[in-house]
Amino acid sequence: MWFVFAVIFAILPTFTQFLQEQQQKNHETPGLYELASRADLYIVCMGLTAAAIGQVLMPDQKRGGPLIFWTVFNVVDLAVVTFLAAGSDDEGIDKAAMGQQSLILLIATLISTGWSTYLCELESGK
Repeated sequence: MWFVFAVIFAILPTFTQFLQEQQQKNHETPGLYELASRADLYIVCMGLTAAAIGQVLMPDQKRGGPLIFWTVFNVVDLAVVTFLAAGSDDEGIDKAAMGQQSLILLIATLISTGWSTYLCELESGK
């Protein structure tokens, strides 16, 4: 459920924008990294990470060793993504490099927030 409602709906606007651009007559298909650079993946990462940190900090949540590790990772991830997002609109930014970085951070965010969510749900089910 987390993947469908948090992840899929977060990247759905970018996917639909890509499909709409495909319908234009003189459209040039962008490369994967250029598409990722236009996708605001930093914002997606920030939202997913903040939600995962918030879920761990709920008052009734038990915090074991693996959950503490993933929470610290999420805090560091959020700091890095926020720093990179702040400069993403600056002049002279290499869009391909930014797209590559944002894809790597999205994958890291999906792994860390997915594990955090899974561990929280596992603890709440006990």
